[in-house]
Amino acid sequence: FVIYDGDDQEKLMKQVLRELRIEEAEMKPRAALGYVGRFKSEGLSPAEAKLQATSERLHRVAQIYAKYQTSLREANAMDFDDLILETVRLFREVPEVLDRYQETWRYLHVDEYQDTNHAQYLFISLLAQKYRNLCVIGDPDQSIYAFRGADIRNILEFEHEYPDAKRIALEQNYRSTQVVLDASNAVIKANPRRPKKNMWTERKGGPHVIVHEVRDERKEAEEAIKAAQFLKKDGVPLNQQVILYRTNAQSRLFEEACMRGGLPYRI
Repeated sequence: FVIYDGDDQEKLMKQVLRELRIEEAEMKPRAALGYVGRFKSEGLSPAEAKLQATSERLHRVAQIYAKYQTSLREANAMDFDDLILETVRLFREVPEVLDRYQETWRYLHVDEYQDTNHAQYLFISLLAQKYRNLCVIGDPDQSIYAFRGADIRNILEFEHEYPDAKRIALEQNYRSTQVVLDASNAVIKANPRRPKKNMWTERKGGPHVIVHEVRDERKEAEEAIKAAQFLKKDGVPLNQQVILYRTNAQSRLFEEACMRGGLPYRI
């Protein structure tokens, strides 16, 4: 079989929507692929997705999913999500194959476990169920991929599923000062259902964290550049300063503020 990348998937989905006579105003190809990806990350087949549909739109999406999968099979193709889903199905339907790979990999180590989705959880659980030598590394406080199907329950419920598991807490931080860690802990402790941990470091002292609330994104950029200019006057060269921003789209405002302030910069 061939593996379809994002462009291939979008072309196929456009064809599926045409054949189902669904206008782009009703459902865009990328939106449809988003729904399909979510179903697959939850380990749902088209039939299961149809059973779980609770609205007219979700029934329509389940219909699109079924047609999309049929079209993939007709093209002798899979997308990336299918690679895990079909492996899970193979393991469940052909126990000899599962046993072969359980014997091949008796010790499993999964990093960034807080970012795994349900299909990945099924895959890992099947591989680990014979010898139960499973080490997972992760931090519930760093779970940021729910929008693409990551299921934080995988890590929160790990010890319930493996009651004989040994937990090793990595609480010492080597990167930040205690001032930064105390501020972070104060924010993060509000997260629901998180295992307790107390981050600490041998790096004491350090400048205080300043929270500066501004009117809008333009004002935010201006204040950031003013802070850089102030630090420069205070003896901190520009090439030892950095502004971190959340998304690439924000860079333009900071660039414009640099230009207005006559500050050289590098992205």
